[in-house]
Amino acid sequence: MITYLRHHASVGEEIFVARQEPLLYFATQTRNPTPFPGVLPGLRELQEPVILSALERIRWVVMSDLDQPIYTRYADELPGVQAQLERYFEIPEDFPLDDGSWIAVLRRGRDRGATALDLLNAPARAWVRDERGRIQPPATRAPERVATQRLRRPLPIALGALGGGLDFEIEVPERAVFQSGVGFRWLLALDHQYRHPEGTTFVVSLGRGDRFEPLAERAIDDGPRAGRRWSPLEVDLARHAGERIVLRLEVRADAPIAGERLAWWGSPRIAVRTPSG
Repeated sequence: MITYLRHHASVGEEIFVARQEPLLYFATQTRNPTPFPGVLPGLRELQEPVILSALERIRWVVMSDLDQPIYTRYADELPGVQAQLERYFEIPEDFPLDDGSWIAVLRRGRDRGATALDLLNAPARAWVRDERGRIQPPATRAPERVATQRLRRPLPIALGALGGGLDFEIEVPERAVFQSGVGFRWLLALDHQYRHPEGTTFVVSLGRGDRFEPLAERAIDDGPRAGRRWSPLEVDLARHAGERIVLRLEVRADAPIAGERLAWWGSPRIAVRTPSG
C-alpha cells in the first residue's frame, strides 16, 4: 500500500486514512485533511461533517478491513462516510490483493449515484431451494453481524441444497439502477469465517405475480486466484420507473452444495443515476 501510494500520490497531497493508522501519512509523504487520527467511537456529529467535506476534494483513501462485528463497525460509526466511499470510490484494478490482504487503497472513480433504497436495511422474504429445486422456507438464519470487506457491506443469504434468495417488494424510482458486488471469497461473522460455496451463479430477476424475468446473472469464478475483490453486478431499472415490482436476488447452485450453505451480496442497493450518468 505504501509503495503504491508513493507512486501514485503527490508528495504533500491530502489523502484520507479512514481508520487507526495515522503513521501512514508520514510513510506515504501525504497529509491528513482532517484533525482526526482515526475513528473516534460515539462522536459521529463531530467527525462526519469534517470528513465528508474532505472527501469532496481528495483522490485517495486508505481503508482497512478491521471491523469487529461484536463491538463496532465503521459503517455503524460513520454511515455517511461509508455511503460516500461506496458511491464515489473504488479499489483500483492495478492495486495488488491476495487472500491475506487487510488494507487497500481506494481511488476516486465515477459517481455511482445516490442511494434510493439500501437493501441491507429493507424488508425481504427469504427462501431456499431444496435438492429438487423447490422453493422452501429457510431452515437456518443467516448471520446478522458481519464485517465490512473491501469497501462493501455483505448481505448474507442462507441457502438450501440448490441455492436460495431474497425477494424485495419495491417501487422503482426514476433513473433507477440496481448495484451490488458479488464473488468475494470470505465472510467474517461473530464466531466464524465463511468461505463462499463453489459452483454458484448470482441472478437478479424482476417479478410480477408468480412470474420472474431474469435481468442479469454472474457465474462465480472459483479459481484459486479469484474471489479477492468484489465483481460489480448492475441492472438498469429505468424502464420500470413508477412500477411496483418484486426484485429477486438469487444464488443458484449447479449441484447440491457441500459444506456451509451461505452466500452473500456486497452492498446491494437501488441507486439513482445522475442525469448525466
